[in-house]
Amino acid sequence: MTTQCLRPPRARSQRKMKTQLRSRKEYQGNAEEPLSHVLSVCRRLQHGCVADHPSLPLMPHPGHRRKQKCDRKLPCTNCISRNKEAACRYETGAPTAKEHRRQASNTGVPDAERAPVDSIPTKVVNFGYSRTGASTLGFLQKIEGAESGLSLSGLNSDANHGESFNTRERYKSLIRQLPARTYIDKLVNLYFENFNWQYYGLDRDVYDKQLAEWYRLPFNLLTSGGPQALPPDLRAFPAMLFQTLASALLVLPAGSDSTFDSLKYAGGMTFEDLAMDYSESGVAILSLLGKRQMSITTVIAGFLRAAFLKYTALVTEAWHAIGAAIRDAQEIGIHRDSLDPKPKSDEAGAILENQWEIERRRKIWMILVGWDVHTGVVLGRPISTSAGMAQITLPIDAPVPKDRSKTPVRPRTEDDPPTPLTRALWAYHIMVPLRAIVELEKEGAWPKNFSKVDALHQQLLDLESQTPPYFRLENPDTRFDYHPDCYWLPAVRATLPQLMSFNFMALHRPYIFTRPKSRTAALRASLNMLHAQRLHFQSLKPQQYKTSVP
Repeated sequence: MTTQCLRPPRARSQRKMKTQLRSRKEYQGNAEEPLSHVLSVCRRLQHGCVADHPSLPLMPHPGHRRKQKCDRKLPCTNCISRNKEAACRYETGAPTAKEHRRQASNTGVPDAERAPVDSIPTKVVNFGYSRTGASTLGFLQKIEGAESGLSLSGLNSDANHGESFNTRERYKSLIRQLPARTYIDKLVNLYFENFNWQYYGLDRDVYDKQLAEWYRLPFNLLTSGGPQALPPDLRAFPAMLFQTLASALLVLPAGSDSTFDSLKYAGGMTFEDLAMDYSESGVAILSLLGKRQMSITTVIAGFLRAAFLKYTALVTEAWHAIGAAIRDAQEIGIHRDSLDPKPKSDEAGAILENQWEIERRRKIWMILVGWDVHTGVVLGRPISTSAGMAQITLPIDAPVPKDRSKTPVRPRTEDDPPTPLTRALWAYHIMVPLRAIVELEKEGAWPKNFSKVDALHQQLLDLESQTPPYFRLENPDTRFDYHPDCYWLPAVRATLPQLMSFNFMALHRPYIFTRPKSRTAALRASLNMLHAQRLHFQSLKPQQYKTSVP
């Protein structure tokens, strides 16, 4: 009797297992099914009742037997037909049909023309996926027919990350710390005169245009809309402005100029203290804005923060800051040529401006990659960018345009004076061999043979011999020294040799205890660096000593 009672359930269980295996084989054999299943889940998460899909583990609907399209009522028709009105609920952010009709009637926009509240691009951001890399949801987005020009920085924040009163007030309290326009103009001029030519992170015409646009903003826009009412580039501009002001304050002579003394708010306060306050305010703005809607201004502000930390001898903090700036740049796709922006229109002016913007993006990425590898080798810390990322498209060494909408991007000729970009490009070429040096260090102080070391040493000698004549320390070409736009050129001749000397020292330092030839080469490189540093310091003013780092 017991055996007869157990057989029917066992038989039913076996039949059920065979059915499941058969279904699984059919599912695996159909290449279309997995993709359609995933897309179906995505659509239901956007538009439908959660109870409408039986495979969702968090909120299953009891008694559900088959898939039906949800009519988005509350309760929906499917739940009413199954007498499960109480279990009908929607995913957060998915409006019901009643709410949808009410919103459409208020705005006068037909349902067919209204976009869904929670689109797949928004969910991509919420789940942490990036559209600038190879991610599963990124490919699904292409299959769904999303616009190829859409970027993460252009997405609107969803309901859970909407603008709040506290955010608006915090943003306003931070920008209130900016000094008056008169002080800003003077400090900005100091920055471009003393700092910008060193790394050329900023373009003066673009910076001045953003500054003028910032001061044209109506006050009620910041009061009512807050930072989210501004374009991504403009909302991050105060952070970049704070960093430029902070660096400029470092070169003010202590006690000799009373013009900026009124900016100090406490007794015994120095310009360095005020500079640190300004820099921290810039960091606070970037932290407040978050990582959802970044722009190239966000990346530049992060780089300027790293440079400021380097100027103030906080080198470890600068290494961390440059790593964060690199991640921000990757987030908005600066590291990929395929993600270059498109012209706003087919007009010639828009196309030319877009070409210059592409060049600006490539320049910023080149600076970040160069900083990454150089600081990593100097400090003995990991390098954030891989060797593949280092294969970048360099910006064109073009003369500085007066009007970007009327000037095409053309390479600089020998008769054109060098620009700070010329210096930045040559500095990057000097730092490229550091990656090969790092790979060579992995073999330790006792490699199988030193032929690779000698070959790399010869490459460095060849690179040194290719130094442009106007950058040479000995017998330089001085015909551009008195050009009004090349006031920085004499100072460069003592800083670039320091980068080259460091390459020789970094190449031979692992072998100074095991190879006399390397010990001699490392010592010679160190002496050459000290000689260049002495010449560099002799050309500086006392207030520039603290910022004289190559």
